[in-house]
Amino acid sequence: SEVFEKIDSACTILGLSPPNKIKKLSSAKRYTALKKKLDTVSNTIRKNLELSFDQDICTPSTSDEASSVNSEYEDLIKKLKEKCKVSDKETKVKILSLLPNSWNREKVSKEFNVSERLVRLAKEVTKEQGILPDLSKKKGKIIDSETITTVNLFYEDDEYSRLMPGKKDCITVKENGIRIQKQKRLILCNLNELFLEFKNKYPYLKIGRSKFCELRPKWCVLAGGSGTHCVCVCLYHQNIKLMIEGANLKVDYKDLLGIIVCDINNYKCMISDCDLCPGKEALSNLFLEPDDGDIMPDNITFKQWISSERIELVTLIKPRDEFFELFAQKIITLKKHHYVSKIQTRFLKEKKQNLTKEEIIVLADFSENYTFIVQDGAQGHHWVNRQATIHPFVYYLQKDGKLKSQCFCVISDTLEHNTATVHCFQQHLVNHIKRNHQHIKKVIYFSDGASGQYKNKKNFTNLCHHKTDFDLEAEWHFFASCHGKNACDGVGGTTKREVTKASLQRPYTNQILTPAEMFEFCQEHLKGIIFAYIKDEEIIQHHNNKLLDRFENSVAITGTRSFHCFVPVSESNLKCFITSQATEFGIHSTVKAVQITLHIRDSIACVYDGQWWLAEVNDISDINKDVLVTFYHPAGPRTAFKKREKDQTWVPMNNVLRKLSALELTTTTGRTHNIPPKLSEEISKLLNEYKSR
Repeated sequence: SEVFEKIDSACTILGLSPPNKIKKLSSAKRYTALKKKLDTVSNTIRKNLELSFDQDICTPSTSDEASSVNSEYEDLIKKLKEKCKVSDKETKVKILSLLPNSWNREKVSKEFNVSERLVRLAKEVTKEQGILPDLSKKKGKIIDSETITTVNLFYEDDEYSRLMPGKKDCITVKENGIRIQKQKRLILCNLNELFLEFKNKYPYLKIGRSKFCELRPKWCVLAGGSGTHCVCVCLYHQNIKLMIEGANLKVDYKDLLGIIVCDINNYKCMISDCDLCPGKEALSNLFLEPDDGDIMPDNITFKQWISSERIELVTLIKPRDEFFELFAQKIITLKKHHYVSKIQTRFLKEKKQNLTKEEIIVLADFSENYTFIVQDGAQGHHWVNRQATIHPFVYYLQKDGKLKSQCFCVISDTLEHNTATVHCFQQHLVNHIKRNHQHIKKVIYFSDGASGQYKNKKNFTNLCHHKTDFDLEAEWHFFASCHGKNACDGVGGTTKREVTKASLQRPYTNQILTPAEMFEFCQEHLKGIIFAYIKDEEIIQHHNNKLLDRFENSVAITGTRSFHCFVPVSESNLKCFITSQATEFGIHSTVKAVQITLHIRDSIACVYDGQWWLAEVNDISDINKDVLVTFYHPAGPRTAFKKREKDQTWVPMNNVLRKLSALELTTTTGRTHNIPPKLSEEISKLLNEYKSR
């Protein structure tokens, strides 16, 4: 075309190649080639003009100018970012005030690694004062970076603070604009004492008390804060940890358990019923051939919690060989305890997840007695130590397809924390459950193993009578020793905290001084908890009328401490399991064996061929320990019988269920004999108990 001819002519005049080949290129490559050709033509014309007029006209192009300005702009922003990283709050606000108004809050926060809150503040003061605003902050003496670093290291010194062990003992902090989690450290003294220690150690550093406290890292927490006081720790676990610390072993107790067993999660291994487990001999390498090459001292100093008349933390020094024997012994003891503690906790968690509509889980635990306090009390009142018993229950049940919980707390003026008290409290709880949740048929109890309250022969006897007492089936599960912390602690703590706060707010009227007044306050103000008040007189009456005879006939179960799950099979027998997930069990009686004295012509109820029969004693063999009897027909359960003179046999004395008096076995014709219906039911229960032995 005419246009292409003109371009070719111009290129020929300038001594350049024509752009014909560019037409053959693709659209993507054509743009680059045309731009390059344009630059070549422009430079050629510029050079010819400079030669013709002998004048240098070399100036940056518009694109070069834009490129230069953009580079300078980026360099300025980069320097502002670097300054912002090391600046204080006021300087950061001034830097942010210089940024373009088109930058939104999110972009500024991201580019300069500052919080959106600070960006918002910068925009507000810039709008009021313009760029480089003054926050009017009064400045004191500037602390140099070396002093700040020294203070931070001092706070984290193991002599003055220690790392907290829990997995939840962490805090999120921001470092260089990035959020990270730091493990908390517990400061082992107050800040005044810590400041004095700092000044004694670094007297040449100029820093005041307030600045020293201000520089405390966020992850260095003070005692008294949430989760900073660990008490009631497990004696078995803690003593092993103390021995590991004393011997300076670079190992965790769980690793040690893994060394002495095949599988730390295997039931047989953890209860010492596996012949393949390495045993304590596998621990000897820790002492004889340590991995780090350090030779253990001949005598090892360590601390232990010792139980005598009271629990005390003592310091012991033992030769290395004796220490190893004691250490191995405690690890073996810990093995079963550790397994049981994990299994019981896991069972409760899984039971909550798989709870049926007819079941209810009940957690039970006594709180520490509440001691009443008075605001502005007289001096002598300090010695009046009046207290109230607090026993929280927390129960769980399925409702509308979800697990629901409810808190039930008993307040009492009794100070006796025994099984009779527990059973009386149970009665009020179960009555509440039956009134409000009529579909419940089974109660699953969980508690700690306190021998004076829950884990004893009297409570086991009550458990066997649970169906008779409350018309609900039941079973009882125990946490491992020293591992019974549960939601009840929170209920008791909340109750006592609110009552204490109210007491301190009432110096002149409505003081809370008795368990009854405490109950009235809680019932009115703590709506999330259901409260019951039980007097000491009611507990005494309940014990005398219902439990006294039962307790007198109760008998201890051999190996009670080793069992953690108890399921009734009758009014006198329990299935006892080592853990709540175990399948093996033993059946134990909760009542004393009744010695029956027999005479010729006594009427008895006995077991024969798996059924109960009424019979008359014809002869007694003390040598063979059996009796010759004549049966009444037919076999029970029934109330009317006829005697069969020719139906005689020898029956072991152990098969005799009970004797019948003349008033219980009656006849009017001499041929048919009758017993009351209640007696027939009683004998049937005795048969069931006999079969469950």
